[in-house]
Amino acid sequence: MVDAQCLVSSDGKWLAIRRGAEVTVHGAALELLGRTQIVEGGTLLLVGGDLVDVVVAGDRTLITTLALPKLAVRGTIELPGAATPRATAPGCALLARDRDALVLRVTGGKPAWAPVLGVVAPPWAVGLDDDTFLVQGPRDVEVWDGKTRRAVRRVHFDLPRTVSAAGVAGGGVHLWLADERPQLTFVRISDGKPGAVALPARPERAFGHLHSSWVVADLAGAAHAINLVTGALTPLACQAGTARALIPRGTGAVVTEVVGDEVMLWDLAPAVVGASPQAGPVKLSLHAR
Repeated sequence: MVDAQCLVSSDGKWLAIRRGAEVTVHGAALELLGRTQIVEGGTLLLVGGDLVDVVVAGDRTLITTLALPKLAVRGTIELPGAATPRATAPGCALLARDRDALVLRVTGGKPAWAPVLGVVAPPWAVGLDDDTFLVQGPRDVEVWDGKTRRAVRRVHFDLPRTVSAAGVAGGGVHLWLADERPQLTFVRISDGKPGAVALPARPERAFGHLHSSWVVADLAGAAHAINLVTGALTPLACQAGTARALIPRGTGAVVTEVVGDEVMLWDLAPAVVGASPQAGPVKLSLHAR
């Protein structure tokens, strides 16, 4: 299977797809807007209105910004050491380099980085709309400001000890987490009120979108869409191990899945408990024309 990645911008305006060395960008109507070739093996981010490619090459990290939507190169920097992405917010990204936590900002297409002061790299983090991050600190969840590069406060949430995936849902209303149990745990960010959605199996490869209440995860090897508000559980006939992303559509959503040279588009209707499985996806070709 070709190494692939699929991601959606925080505002839902852009869909970026990487297949090996090829990158395509699509608009809100999923129309093709840009295509280019990059170095294989990197991780794409959407930061500051640009597409960012982060590639670890031995003892250094290469970061390249590409203009949306045509994907012309705008800037390149090199960091010492191996820096891997932890989370993204609209205007910045959080990277981990050994024990160091770094903030990557993109201004006018030019990337720049600096350390977060007085902290160590967290095991997990999620980004919010105001360029802050919720991260797992030594004792409690902490709020880090991506602009000032400081930890600004701690919040006590009753969370699982071991987290396999984390995200924010509902426009920043809930923090959700997956662990080894057959459930999705969530807390209301404003006051820490906890909740959970019971599942038939442990959620794996879980992901969502900041502006959606849907989370997609594999349950016993089969893809399902889970709604945190209603508890709706919708099976999806996705293939195993494929790159996926979630595009918010009001109370519904579209799940994108990269399969070979096609993108499968699975439509999730507004959340209904007991929703029936989807009849089949719409297919979008990635062939160069």
